Amino acid sequence: MSLLFLFSQSYLTRLIHYDAQTVTIAGCLGILSSISIAVLTGWTVDKRKAADWHILLMKAICLLIVSSAIPIFKAYADYNLSAYTVALFSSLLFGPIMTVSTLLLSTAFPIPIRYSGVALSFNIALATFGGLAPVIAMALIKTTDNLTSPSYYLAFSGLCGLAGCYLLKSQPCRQDP
Repeated sequence: MSLLFLFSQSYLTRLIHYDAQTVTIAGCLGILSSISIAVLTGWTVDKRKAADWHILLMKAICLLIVSSAIPIFKAYADYNLSAYTVALFSSLLFGPIMTVSTLLLSTAFPIPIRYSGVALSFNIALATFGGLAPVIAMALIKTTDNLTSPSYYLAFSGLCGLAGCYLLKSQPCRQDP
């Protein structure tokens, strides 16, 4: 998801030639919207504590990411939607994925090692997939000569999340006593 908010700043201003001020404001509004959506998602999943429901929600979010990756980058490249609209739509993906993924991740580890397990796996994944996202996105653009090719990496990330849901489902969720 760092592709949508971190990489998009330079992508939109330098490659697609959007106005820098518009992109900055749209990005800030998108992040603020993500925070609101994350809080709402957290409240919703807290009301329904069934692990199967959380996994189903995560699968739905991952499928939405996969299905919307190409349209998001196509909208950017073709100027079909404003930067504000795409940033707000991106926040609909970013808020829930961060909330539900951390919840599911915390249930994947037994209580004695939960903190270390979550911290280690989350930060390694974020550094690897999120940190390399701009490099991978630029390599895709250079290789394919297509400004929408970063969408392939976003869709791949959604598929990885979906695969993780299936792996998690095969393991019993560990709840606090």
